Amino acid sequence: MCWLVIRARSNPKATAYKAGDIVEIRPDDCNWGNLETLPRFYRIQITDMPFGSRFQSLCQRKDDVDDGFDDDGKIKKRLLRIRKHKIDLSSIPASIRNRLQDTGVATVTRSQIRNHFKDNQGTVIDIDSE
Repeated sequence: MCWLVIRARSNPKATAYKAGDIVEIRPDDCNWGNLETLPRFYRIQITDMPFGSRFQSLCQRKDDVDDGFDDDGKIKKRLLRIRKHKIDLSSIPASIRNRLQDTGVATVTRSQIRNHFKDNQGTVIDIDSE
């Protein structure tokens, strides 16, 4: 089992987490801090997804390249989202979404949220091949 720490609401800063960003993946026996809860974060326990490096790529950082150049001729990078992958919170089943909004915590199986892992273009990613 593992836990996903998900940003609950978007931060208006361009360089901050957006709603649905997968902030961290933790083992089942982890300790939680006071700030890793509502209103900032949701915690989703996935009962059939083992903790390990195979899924750490879901927390991969995302840098988007701007097509401009700086004064030294180097390509400017502009951060549009901190994370490369997210969970589409608007499309998850209503029962899970309601639990998250009420308590900040939900326990699910991989099949319940499999089709809600997306890249920043909105394309579903296959978590079984990650």
